[in-house]
Amino acid sequence: MSLLSPADTGLIDHLRAAADEVGTRASDRLAAAHDASHYLLTPQAVVKPRNREEVAALFSASWQSRVPMTFRSGGTSLSGQSVSDGVLVDMRRHFRDIDVLDDGARVRCGPGAVVRAVNARLLRHGRKLGPDPASEIACTIGGVVANNSSGMACGIEANTYRTLDSLVLVLPSGTVLDTSAADADEQLRRREPVFHAGLLARGTGPRCALDRASSAVDHSPPDMLLDPTGNQRGPDSARRIHRR
Repeated sequence: MSLLSPADTGLIDHLRAAADEVGTRASDRLAAAHDASHYLLTPQAVVKPRNREEVAALFSASWQSRVPMTFRSGGTSLSGQSVSDGVLVDMRRHFRDIDVLDDGARVRCGPGAVVRAVNARLLRHGRKLGPDPASEIACTIGGVVANNSSGMACGIEANTYRTLDSLVLVLPSGTVLDTSAADADEQLRRREPVFHAGLLARGTGPRCALDRASSAVDHSPPDMLLDPTGNQRGPDSARRIHRR
């Protein structure tokens, strides 16, 4: 006999209308009830979206059901931010793409790509990511971006935010935005005027937008810049990833 309370049937109906892979068995829920922290929160369901369209639909399902939704990637957090008693969205299964661009100058990857796997692809180009978290064997790009991860070696000059080139975001409204587009700011202003105005009111520049967007949408794939000259100092060093 299970001691778990059954999930709300209305919630499950909304989730299954939004995504194909919805886990509600006790084994699914208990397996995702903890991360590397000491917290224990059992989700009502574990969802594994396949694409950005399903992510957008899940936002809508969460809103309609009034049940919070938490994104999870590697689960290596020591602070408990990847566990939830609402809906847990696992990004590791279907968002693991890694595309090396410009002969290793940049890399575009999904939030489920493991940091060590990304670095293994970059090794043939003599490069590596700037952030060097201790859990790189298990942590993923989604968590690295959401937490602005750094590490023992990169300091603040090559941490996550300073090596991001662009993001593809899915906002809670379902709006998809590619920040690499030349008119990305105008698109956001036109499609999400209240959100855009709120970002401007909080501060200036993309740092404010990144704080909001990356924490809300962990499924977005970033382009990370890689350093062609090594541990460079000076005005441009803040956006570099080190050459081995």
